[in-house]
Amino acid sequence: MKYTNNVIKRKTIAIFAALTLMAGLLTGCMGQSMTIGINADGSCSYTLKFLYEQSMYDSLTTAGDGSASALNSGDFEKKTESINSKTYYTFTRNFSFANFDAMKEFLTDDTSYYKGLTTGSKNPASYEKSAFQAPFSSVALDGSDFTGVLSQESMLASEADSTNDIGEIKKSDLKGYDSVNAYYKELGLIVEIAVTLPSAISESNGTVSGNTASWNIENLPDDGKLIAVTKGNPITGDITAPTITGVKNKGLYNKKVNIKGIDDVCLKKFTVNGISYGTDHISIGKFGKYTVIAADANNNQTTVKFTVDTKAPKIKGIKYGKISKKGITLRFSDNMGVRSVKINGKKAGLKKATIKKAGKYTVKVTDIAGNVSVLKFQIKKR
Repeated sequence: MKYTNNVIKRKTIAIFAALTLMAGLLTGCMGQSMTIGINADGSCSYTLKFLYEQSMYDSLTTAGDGSASALNSGDFEKKTESINSKTYYTFTRNFSFANFDAMKEFLTDDTSYYKGLTTGSKNPASYEKSAFQAPFSSVALDGSDFTGVLSQESMLASEADSTNDIGEIKKSDLKGYDSVNAYYKELGLIVEIAVTLPSAISESNGTVSGNTASWNIENLPDDGKLIAVTKGNPITGDITAPTITGVKNKGLYNKKVNIKGIDDVCLKKFTVNGISYGTDHISIGKFGKYTVIAADANNNQTTVKFTVDTKAPKIKGIKYGKISKKGITLRFSDNMGVRSVKINGKKAGLKKATIKKAGKYTVKVTDIAGNVSVLKFQIKKR
């Protein structure tokens, strides 16, 4: 299966960089699973598994991709599996840790993660350091609880301002889906994460089966925070709604706004006009009306509605810098409404103004969002 939209390609790579090994554009179905095991004696295990549709893997190998080289280092067990009627190559590698701290360092520190992959490797030179990032930015674990935040560098698009621009993915690209992750699933991206604790899990923002909590591409929380506990009720005990920063309810903005959803436990969904972009923060600079909803794992939610108006008002009647030999009538309009009109510094009507006298004129029109249009012209009668 090929990805036909370049934007979706870039977003997929950025959002799941740590979950895919790939640095190039997606050209087929692929995925990764991570399995974390925590034992009562403090020892831990980690199983890393990559999946590549056969045709995609063959193209990577032909292109000399660094990640494919690492998978063929002899460190990963290679098998063939049939998934959804497609043939996949799977590459699996197991790691073990003597204690919680060793596991945490491996999962959260890029240097330690890379060192763990290459130490004892049959071919350490086959690993390109830039292709391997630690999957979590933070991890808290012990014999009863696990909380991990997937790395923002790997989960979120690497825009210049470290935010996602909603303008890059259009609703039409999603073919009616209300989540980019659901669309990625259709395109063939597989993401699976599982955490197994020594005793039965009481609460999780994933799917629970006995001692194991699991997440996939469809139920990953938008803030990347994975929670599994065997005692207490951090999720159902959460009665505080998330907060939304960067905009105010009923706000009107004339420039790009950077919005973030924050929750003290877990931000499960962060939607803009009904669509989840798989992130807890986003940048919006495109003209329009927006409704942002931030919901936590206990279904507490906060809603903010606002408008972005970056379009300057229009002035019709004469072009900038032109000279008219007779009087003119100017007309003013704006998508959101005109707030003020000044002609040579004096207030004028908000809809139109007729100017008959000879002279030089400067017209300044400001809309209610603060966008300004300036027109200069001259009337020079014979």
